Order: sequence, then structure tokens, then C-alpha cells
Amino acid sequence: MKGTRIQRSDTMRTPDLNWLKDSRIFQVNRLQAYSDHKYTIGKDKKPSSFSLNGTWKFNQSKNYDTCFKFFYNTEFNDANWNDIQVPGHIQLQGFDNPHYTDVTYPWDGHDVVKPGQIDMDKNKVYQYRKTFDCPQDFIGNKLILSFEGVESNIYVWLNGKFIGYSEDSFTPSRFDITKYTQEKDNVLSVRIFQKCTGTWLEDQDMWRFSGIFRDVMVYKQPNLHIQDLKIDTNIDLDTKKSVLTCTCKMSSNESHILQAKLYDPQGNIVWNANMQDTFEIPVENTSLWSSEYPNLYQLEIVLYDSNNEIIETIQEQVGFRKFTLEYGIMKLNGKRIVFHGINRHEWNAKTGRAITYEQMEEDIHMLKALNINAVRTSHYPNNSYWYKLCDQYGIYVIDEMNLETHGANDIIPQNKTEWTDCLLDRARSMYERDKNHACILMWSLGNEAGSGSNFMILHDYFKEQDTSRLVHYEGITQDRTFENASDIESRMYATPQSIKDYLESHPMKPFMLCEYMHAMGNSLGGMEEYTNLEDEYEQYQGGFVWDYVDQAIEKDGKYYYGKDFDDYPNDSNFCGDGILLANRQETGKSQELKQLYRYVDMEIHFDSVTIKNKNLFYDLGKDTFIFELKRNGLAIQSGIFKTSVEPGTTKTMPVQFKQINTPGYYTKTIYYKTPLGIQAFDQQVFEVKQDQPKESAMLVVEGQNTIGIQFMDTEYLFDKRKGLVSIQVNDTELLQEAPKPVFYRALTDNDRGTKQTYANWLNASLFQNVVDFKMILNSKCAQMIYTIQLESIEEECKLVYTVYNNQSIQIQLHLDKNSKRQTLPLFGIEFALKETFKNFAYFGKGEKDTYIDRNHALTDFYSENVDTNYIPYLKPQEHGNHTDCKWCCLSDGTNTFNIKAENMECQASKYSFMHLYNANHTFELPQTNTTYLRITKQQMGVGGINSWGAKVQPQYLIDQSKNLDFTCTLYISKKD
Repeated sequence: MKGTRIQRSDTMRTPDLNWLKDSRIFQVNRLQAYSDHKYTIGKDKKPSSFSLNGTWKFNQSKNYDTCFKFFYNTEFNDANWNDIQVPGHIQLQGFDNPHYTDVTYPWDGHDVVKPGQIDMDKNKVYQYRKTFDCPQDFIGNKLILSFEGVESNIYVWLNGKFIGYSEDSFTPSRFDITKYTQEKDNVLSVRIFQKCTGTWLEDQDMWRFSGIFRDVMVYKQPNLHIQDLKIDTNIDLDTKKSVLTCTCKMSSNESHILQAKLYDPQGNIVWNANMQDTFEIPVENTSLWSSEYPNLYQLEIVLYDSNNEIIETIQEQVGFRKFTLEYGIMKLNGKRIVFHGINRHEWNAKTGRAITYEQMEEDIHMLKALNINAVRTSHYPNNSYWYKLCDQYGIYVIDEMNLETHGANDIIPQNKTEWTDCLLDRARSMYERDKNHACILMWSLGNEAGSGSNFMILHDYFKEQDTSRLVHYEGITQDRTFENASDIESRMYATPQSIKDYLESHPMKPFMLCEYMHAMGNSLGGMEEYTNLEDEYEQYQGGFVWDYVDQAIEKDGKYYYGKDFDDYPNDSNFCGDGILLANRQETGKSQELKQLYRYVDMEIHFDSVTIKNKNLFYDLGKDTFIFELKRNGLAIQSGIFKTSVEPGTTKTMPVQFKQINTPGYYTKTIYYKTPLGIQAFDQQVFEVKQDQPKESAMLVVEGQNTIGIQFMDTEYLFDKRKGLVSIQVNDTELLQEAPKPVFYRALTDNDRGTKQTYANWLNASLFQNVVDFKMILNSKCAQMIYTIQLESIEEECKLVYTVYNNQSIQIQLHLDKNSKRQTLPLFGIEFALKETFKNFAYFGKGEKDTYIDRNHALTDFYSENVDTNYIPYLKPQEHGNHTDCKWCCLSDGTNTFNIKAENMECQASKYSFMHLYNANHTFELPQTNTTYLRITKQQMGVGGINSWGAKVQPQYLIDQSKNLDFTCTLYISKKD
């Protein structure tokens, strides 16, 4: 096989420290990789494995010179060693410190090494011991010890005998332990070094951990055994006739019989016969596999010996699907595919990358609920169970090699032949384990590992092994010398315009974003600029948002990030870039993504609704459409209907909403509902205005510095030097401070990334002086006009209060146009109320927070409590905004502080922007005695193209070339 040299299994029996420092030695005595199929033993289908998970003994040392050299001897006394849980990371169990870094290697500036070298004096040693008994029915069989994941190298002994050595943290390391296993008191010993040459290949943007973090299993293999299973499907899309080809690699040449049964997705037998080791099964009228219809056939293979005794049984799920590249378009089962994807690190805030089956199942349900149809295993092969779930639930997968050299990718691996065998071993380990999963559509050669001839070798390896999938690698866009190492044009964080430029250049390859919309903190703004390309360009085939969940570490209810563990060098909170928080709480980011990734478009008309089915294969006939008319948040009309809408077609259905004329805020909404819940919607919003409140007696009392405007139970007090300083209702004060113009927001992570501090606007919000005041009176109102000097920008703004004799106050804010100013974060007014005003309600877009560039959300009446509405991004920042609001209020249960406007954005919080600005963690935020209500004409978008320099797109900024004017009305309502 040209250019694909796979390291043979070594027969050396003496462990050698030099293996750690030699890129050409990455395994000793490790078994060749094989498929992840499961099997049972005998006619009773007994388990073929037992687990060594649980409590192990553990010790760590500064380096090899200080460790227990002969800890693997059976007589070694480990009574004084610590206990540790397996699977689990060492650094999350109280041993050593977690370390987070993105690009820079964790030893940078500490170890005197060149790329590929290891400083053994600073190479910590972690040693494990486990005593176990071997089940009686396992004795006498071939026994395989399997470590499913160990970071980042492992030496293994059993009962004092050296078993083997392996690298590659994210694929199984399997060893034959048959000769050295006894029935009782087996002593398994493991030595792991913090670093080896292979660690240079694992420079992913993630926490750097060590230890045994996936399952440890012992498998029983009968002398006659199916060692490996390779399943291929060939489909004729015109006739829907298919052929399943299965190759069974046997462990011996003993005489045997293979019985193969194939069940269709409904459980009907479509094949039952004795077969050769390589066999074919024809399938008529094939039920194809896709994200929309994850149809799985069940292949049962029963192995009999020459005496017709059942040796083992394999149950394997099989998906028939055809993934092709045709004339520059990726197609699944003959249809152009669009990836609504997400990048996903394996992560749990308490256990890191040691995640449970239950956690994976929760994640797969969340992906489907969010309309996500694809996942990239960034940046390593995931737990094997994840692929089984993706098969079952219908999630397309880019399976990515454990390869990233971001901090040294101009040096390794490049064209260096001393790395070739190691790279091929990682490719082979991933391919062989995962090859039978229908969900995998592409093999990925790694991430941000530079370029070079090694990537052509890897590409050719995958293509020689597997013609049913494509090969992906983004690195070719950085160096076109090896353009053919990727079958597609894959980029990261490209701007919408640069994508259009590529697609309009008549390219040979389809375009896909393997990473886009960096969801760090309050982000994901402008995502629709990308999803809009799906209908505009056939060769634009979607992308994968970065990423799924914040990689924060939770300890005692608090969340931590880089530098919190004295981990230098580090990348601070750059690990907080998920659409979900670390506790998997949904955010405005996930809300936006779900609607933009929808598969059904709807448009409401006067007496009908148009439905567009964007699915490739799925008819909408089984699902439900709900129409609803609400007034002031209460449904006054609703109905449901079902209708068949074939994939790729549009249909108009009659829907007659009531005619209305009663004053109030109205929403007309059409929902598309599946068993997963509401998956898409369209909406119209309008208002029928009501008459003005009745007039009442108003008394104006002007003093030397203050003006009181009194009604029967309400008094407004204006200070000529400060503004509206008091609102009292029945002698109860509502305000904590005077309202003031506000132009600043607590910096988001994207703001920090662009190094835009908006310092002038911060100072303009903090330091304001009234330089002129005048009052205008007439029979219906009293108007207070304040001219305010904004010190930092050396300009003035006007704030006007007009108190009407219906007790309402019209508030107007004006700022002259000036297109030469620094970008303006927001334009509005901040009210500071007493802390008792905790109940916040609004009519606008929710229920998660929305921004001008992230506002694909339902308008409705929503309520929040300011004690619980804080959004705990890893670093406190702007949050909680709601766009397209017409009304909002804060209530203390007795008095309600109302604001209404034709259109506004609003936010209520117990924290001011300065509280957020000054805190680095949520748990650093202070206790407050104020509720802040911010009302704005507009806030600039949050951005999201990336978090390290990309500015908010121009269409989502505040236009300062025109005068800025904002008007809202304040009124107080009281409990009867």
C-alpha cells in the first residue's frame, strides 16, 4: 500500500523510557486496531467482558527519578497510596492542577525543549495499581485488556510482567494478557507520563489532563472468534436495491459456520442463511438512513464451531446510505446536503472528558431538539458509544483524528518522515474502530496541524480503505501545495463576503465551514448572514458552529477557567465558547441557532399560511401545525391542523384569524411541532392603541433647586441639577438614583477580543454634568429640559421629561449626529429602582435574551425575576437584553413601574454595567440593593464571526450619521 506504513506490533518485553522521546515508537505489544462491534458468548449470550472501572490505588511523582521504580511487583505495598476513580482525570480528583491553554503548549517557557522533544526532569509520573479477580468463565480463554482512553501514554504490567506500551489518548489501547492472568489477586499496574512525543500532536484547544479517563475493560475472546467486522453497503438509488457486504476476520483457521440474519427497521427478517467469512446480502426496497429517517437494519451474525455449538453472537446496526461528491456538490442519497452542525468537545463540568452514557444520551437529545443535524468530533475520536447514538438518532459525523500541533504546526508534522508512522497509526486506529458507523460521512485529518506531505499520505490512506466517505482537512487552505489532501473546501471563521467570493469563482470543490460563529460568552450575532447562503449558493453546504458547551470546571457550585489554577501559560476564559453553559443551560445563542437551523419555513398571510418543507426526505404529514392569536399574552384563538408537505415543496393552507379591534398588544403565530417540541415558527406582531388615561389634578411646586409635580397619591421630584430624583407613591420611594442617559455596556468577550473598550462611552455614562435646565408649563403638562455635558466626548445630549396631567411622563433623549465618533455600544436611559422591584415583565422578543443581530425569537409577554435572571457566562458581561419591546415593567407587588414605546430594547438586572465590568467571575459579583432597568433605542450587536478581532458587522451597529432620538413613556400603576 503506497505511502501507508503502519507500525508492526513489537515483541520487546523490557520497558524503555526512550520510547517517550522517539516519535517512531508509539506502541509496543499493542494489538492491531479492529472494529468496535459487541458480541456475546455461547448460546446463553453471556457477557464477553468485565469492567475494571472503579477505585484504584494512585501515586504521583515529580519525575521518573523520584517515582517508585518497581511499583509493578506483586509484593509492592500500596497501602499508603491514595485512592483514585477510574475513569477520571487526575487533575479533577485533587492531584495536580488543571491547565487550560489553546495554542501555546503548556510547557512553553518552562521546559528547555524544541518541538518533538521531552524534558524528562520535568515530566511528572502517575502510577496506578488495581487488584482484581478474573471471573471463572473467563479462565482458559484469550483475554484482551482494553484501555479506551488514556492521556497521553501508558506503560502496562500485569502480575509483575510487562505487557506493553501505547500512545494516542483517544483511541483504544488493547493488549493480550492471556499468559499472565490468574484466577485470583491479579495486580494490574499502569505508569503514565505527563508528556511524550505524542503529546506534541495533542495541542487541542482544551484543558490538558492526564490519566485513565475512559473505560478499562477485559474482553474474553474464544479461540474461534470474529476479530474484526467490516460492513459496506452499495445502493442503487433508482431501484432502491442494495447489497450489504460483510467481511469477518477470523482469529483462527478452525472450521466454523457463520449464520447471518438481517432484520429491517421494523424488525422483519429479510435474510437468514449460512454464509462464508465474506458474504453479501441483497436488500430490496431499501429503507435508507439519513438524519431525517435514521433507519437502521440489525445484522445478527452467529458463529458456530464444527460441532454446531454457538461460540459467539454479534448484533450490529447497519445504515444504508450513499454519500457522494458530484460535480462539486456533496449529496446524501442523491440529494444536496446542508450541514446544520456543531463542534463538540466531550465535556462535563465536574468530570471533564470522562463522560457517562447518560450524559451522551442527554447531548444527543439536545442536538435533535436544537435542529442540529451534524457534529464534528473536535478534535479527536469520541467515546465509541457516541457514534452508536448518532447512528440511532440520525446525526451526521465528521470523525476527526487526534492530531493538532497548533503551537508548532510550522514545524511538526509538515513533511517530516519521522512522524509519518505515528500519524498513520492514529488514522488507522480511528478508522478501524469506527468504520462501520453509518453516521460518519467524512474522515478528518485533524485540526490546525499545518500542512505538508504527511497529509497527502493520510488522505490517501483513508481513500484506499474507504471509498464511501470524503476526507476533510481545513489546513490545506493555509498552504495550497497539498490542495488534494481535502476533498472539500473547508474554512474557519470566514466572513460571509469571503465565502461569496469563493462561491462566485466557479470552484471545483463544495464549501463548508468546519468552524464558524465563535460562541464565546454573549455571542452568535449575525449567524443568519451565513444560513442565508444556503439558499443562495448550491455549493455552500453549511457549517459547524464553535462550539457546543462551555468547558468550565465546576467546584463547590462555582465555575472556573484558565488561570484560576495558576496554570501558566493559559488562555483565560477562551474555553467558554459553547452555545450552552457548562451546566448545559440553554442560552440566547442556542435559541437563535435552533430557529436558524429550522427545516420548515412558514409565512403568515391575511387568511392563509405558506409552509415550505426544507427537509430532503421527510414529509410533514405526521407533524402538527398550531395557529394562535394572543392579546396581551393570553390566547383568544387557537387551532391545529395537519397536512402533508412533501420534502422540498411549498404548500399554502387556509388559516383565518379573528378580526380584532379591542386595544392591546397582539401576536399572530404559527408553530410547527414535532415530538421534540416546537421546532419552527412565524409570527406577526401589532398593537391596537387604547385611549389615553383620564386626566387628574396636577400641582407644580417650584423651589429654588427642585420642582415637585404632585398628584393625589403620586409625586415626581425633579432636581434642576440632577434630573428626576424621586418618585413617591403613597409616601413610598421607588427610585434609588436619578435616571441617566447610558451609552455603554459591560464588555462582551467579543468586545474584548476586538480590543474595543469604548472608554469614551464608559466615561460619558459615568461622568455627566447638567449645564442647562429650563421648564415649560401649560395647562396639560410640565416639561423639564436638561442639557447634559458628556465630559469624555465633549458633546452635549438633551434629556427631556414631560409630565402630563394623566400622571404619565414622556421621556425624550437626543444626541446630535456625528459619524466620526467611536462605535456607540448603546443609546438609552438607565433607571435605578429600589431592590424590592424584582418582578420584571415585558412584551418583546424572548424568552432568552436577544440582540439586533440575534433576534430570531418569539414575541410574547414574558416575566423574569431579577434575582434569577442573571446569565452566568464564564466572565461577567453584557446579557439579558430583549429587542423589539413595546412595554416592560418592574413591580414590587404593590407598585408597578411601567415603560412603553413604539419600539425599544430593555433589560432588568440587579447588577449595573460597572458591577459586571469589574468582576472576573460570577461569584465575584457583589450583593446589591438596587434594581437596574435599562431602556434603549438600540444596542449594537454582539457579533460572533470570531472572538479575537472580528468586529460587529456594520449593519448591526448604531448609525451615528443621523441624529439619535429616543422616546418612551413612564407611568406608575398601583395594586387595587
